[in-house]
Amino acid sequence: MVFTEIAKAVGRGDNAAANSELSREGVILRRSITQSFNYLIRIQLRIEFQLKGRGGKRWHWERYWEDRQQLQLHLSKMTISRFHVSRIFAILAGTAALASSAVAATLTISTNASSNGNGLGGGSYTISGSGLDTSAYAPISLVGAAGTFESFCLEYTEYFSPGSTYNYTVANAAVAGAGGAVGGQDPVSLGTAWLYSQFANGSLSGFDYGSGRKTSNNFLQLAFWFFEDETPSISGYGSGYGFGDGNAFLDAAVTFFGSEAAAKADANGAYGVQVLNLTNRDGRNKQSQLYISVPDAGSTLVLLGLAMAGLAGIQRLRRGRR
Repeated sequence: MVFTEIAKAVGRGDNAAANSELSREGVILRRSITQSFNYLIRIQLRIEFQLKGRGGKRWHWERYWEDRQQLQLHLSKMTISRFHVSRIFAILAGTAALASSAVAATLTISTNASSNGNGLGGGSYTISGSGLDTSAYAPISLVGAAGTFESFCLEYTEYFSPGSTYNYTVANAAVAGAGGAVGGQDPVSLGTAWLYSQFANGSLSGFDYGSGRKTSNNFLQLAFWFFEDETPSISGYGSGYGFGDGNAFLDAAVTFFGSEAAAKADANGAYGVQVLNLTNRDGRNKQSQLYISVPDAGSTLVLLGLAMAGLAGIQRLRRGRR
């Protein structure tokens, strides 16, 4: 029944309904697995305390058997049968297309009065597009109309045409990024993700969201380029540019993470920050932009996959106790 409803939703293009059902299934699985593992942890602690003689051996021994009985009772009542497992796998397979299609759409990117604050072509830029949820952006961070958001570029040597519409995909790395790219992929750095998340939610210390916004954009864009290893390509900055050179945003991120190297480590989606990789109609790469994403069908599938891994372990435990 669940798979049928999701298939219908996907067929009529109702991603929200399909994703809602997937999320509900994931919550059920995670709750059951979490409760089981909580009992397992308590049993482990009982055994450790028993061996160390803490709290009285008899007391821990009695509580150990109580927890063990509760775990067995919980597992016996779990409604995760082989049919249920098969149904979840069917959902995962049947909605694979949904996960990939949910991030393939178009956007329009434009410059504004606060763009190019450093004379080097940097952001912020105003973006609007299909499938882009802007709920993570505070109103104070916006320059354009409702439904738009402000972004900054990641690559110094790639470009876009202001006012143009491009195809985009969402990822944790810039495609064909210049500095720090490995195998054609340049992951967003922790320093970049940390700063952009605060900019977007309107809490970035020292950032002027008012009349001085263009100047603030200048330093923030340079900080992003630094953490993405783009500044060596920029005349007047080079490889020596970094901590202590008068960029308060750069310095704040380095201080927060403890070192330049730590701030340049891969973010892998930390702080909800990802990359919009742009391509034109011919499939040619354009300048990648920053974005704070919200969980979609793809992330729900990942959570379900993790839940299934835990479920396999629980089922092995049940078979071993028979």
